[in-house]
Amino acid sequence: MAFHPFVKLVDKVYATGVKLSKIEMDKVEDKIVRLHGLEKWAVSVPYRG
Repeated sequence: MAFHPFVKLVDKVYATGVKLSKIEMDKVEDKIVRLHGLEKWAVSVPYRG
């Protein structure tokens, strides 16, 4: 089965220094997989189709 992701250009300017709350970040953390050895910088977002 081929996977064809939907990609959209976002040209919005985001404010710097904005952070998610603990509850919001917990929701994000449930959906990503942190890569061993690079936990702070690299994540994988698995396809859930």
